[in-house]
Amino acid sequence: LWAGEEFGLRGSEYWVRTNPEKLVKISNYFNRDGGPTVTKGITVPEAMYEDFKKVCEPLYSINPDFSFELNKRTSKPRPLPKTAGGSDHAHFAMNGVPTISFDNGDPKGYDFNYMEIWHTERDTYNMSIPEYMNHTSVVTAIVMYNLGNLDHLLSREGLYDLNVK
Repeated sequence: LWAGEEFGLRGSEYWVRTNPEKLVKISNYFNRDGGPTVTKGITVPEAMYEDFKKVCEPLYSINPDFSFELNKRTSKPRPLPKTAGGSDHAHFAMNGVPTISFDNGDPKGYDFNYMEIWHTERDTYNMSIPEYMNHTSVVTAIVMYNLGNLDHLLSREGLYDLNVK
């Protein structure tokens, strides 16, 4: 929805600022910023786990080359962010919207170091790994579709610790 993250979070900040009534209706903000790596799983709070079991069920058998793992987060709730940091999801998180991202990896050993090109003029399509991008697109589509078809929003319980100052 926005571009130019490297020049500031203007688009996402503007959207959050001008649409505060919509924030409570967002189950999760997925921020795909994993470069050419492949989606390999997701880690969610306990209150979201049963929903994600249903949502992710098709992912275990779509491609034998890429396993998918659903993990239950065992750590304490994270503090609600106070500053935007450097990614578009931050303004949503600062306002209590879940911003759980996929876990990514390099299971086929391309040994690609995304930090070599991350947010530089060298971050171009030819650096992508097609089989990783194809699989990640399918995983993302399935998760978005299934989350969008739940009859409720994801629980926010246990995600953010609102008492941390």
